[in-house]
Amino acid sequence: MNSRQFLRKLTVCLGVLLFAATTVDAKPRSFQQLVDAYFEDYFKANPSQATNVGFHQYDRQLEDFSLAAHQRNRRRLLEYLAAFQAVNPGPLSLLERDDREIMIATIHSLLLEEDRVQQWRKNPDAYSGAVTSSIFSIMKRDFAPAPERLRSVIEREKQIPRVLQQARAVLRNPPRVYTDIAIDQLPGNMDFFAKDVPEAFKDVAGAALLAEFKSSNDAAIAALKDYQTWMKTYLLPRSHGTFAIGTENYRLKLLYDEMVDVPLPRLLKIGYAQLHKDQRTFVETARRIDASKSPDDVLKELQKDHPSATTLLSSAQQQLDGLRQYRGLLQHHASGSHMVGGETGRIPRRVQLSALEQRLGARSLARSLHAVSLGQEQSRSFEGA
Repeated sequence: MNSRQFLRKLTVCLGVLLFAATTVDAKPRSFQQLVDAYFEDYFKANPSQATNVGFHQYDRQLEDFSLAAHQRNRRRLLEYLAAFQAVNPGPLSLLERDDREIMIATIHSLLLEEDRVQQWRKNPDAYSGAVTSSIFSIMKRDFAPAPERLRSVIEREKQIPRVLQQARAVLRNPPRVYTDIAIDQLPGNMDFFAKDVPEAFKDVAGAALLAEFKSSNDAAIAALKDYQTWMKTYLLPRSHGTFAIGTENYRLKLLYDEMVDVPLPRLLKIGYAQLHKDQRTFVETARRIDASKSPDDVLKELQKDHPSATTLLSSAQQQLDGLRQYRGLLQHHASGSHMVGGETGRIPRRVQLSALEQRLGARSLARSLHAVSLGQEQSRSFEGA
């Protein structure tokens, strides 16, 4: 056999093998297999999300936020979109048909974010927040022995400098308010690594492991400091974008995220009608509480009435007991019999709020109140336009 004949036969054999492999890969999958494959790929690409929902095979990995990763994600989403759309809904159960529609809408929404909304190019806080959350998700649950979880923390911390470098490469002209928020949040993020992470693993033994942790943790804090400096000196002066996503993008987000297809002018009219109704109810309720004060002053007084961090659980237990007694009274009046005994609902004694959880809760509340304040200002501006 001469070399030309050999090459021809080799080419034919390779072609047959390639065709066979393609046929296997193209073998139709059941709807459930398609769903499983989608989420398997999703969690591979989003290891922090996998940790959050209880899949721990990716605990030592951190997301790839590079432009190349976004391009891979887009291709993957388009492939799955075509696959789900190709599924014949006829043989599916009613629940599976609903799931198919939800999957298609979800993928459309993710593609909308990738291609048009692109918060990943606009929000610098997303990256510093992501690396912080990725560590917190390992800390907050005892799903594995502390030394094993600390090893996962170390491996993720080693990748934090890479993530923050990728953020620098993809961020483009964010809204100034986004950059301001990211800069304001950085001290809290660094404090988390400096205090809360070591505190969470203070009982772990092993000199070598602890030395490696100190090295990775110090490097993570240094990377966050560098990111903060970069945002102040480079990104902030270049932050001239808008957070508005535009009418069409908003319409599509409502369609894909909420499956709401109500025309926006009608939806806005419905929203303002409900807003004005709620405002009237708020004013009426405030007058019933204290007619001598303005509604805003009544609200401020009510906001002062809350338990401290140290009495939060006991206050919640008192409310729970009170609700149970009230339910018993209702049962008594409804049946004409005495209150029925039974087990009292108890808050487990092991539930304790850590200093971290208290700070995160306070920070979340501050963000929420700030958002409400901004929403009120925007509402007034809109109505006055």
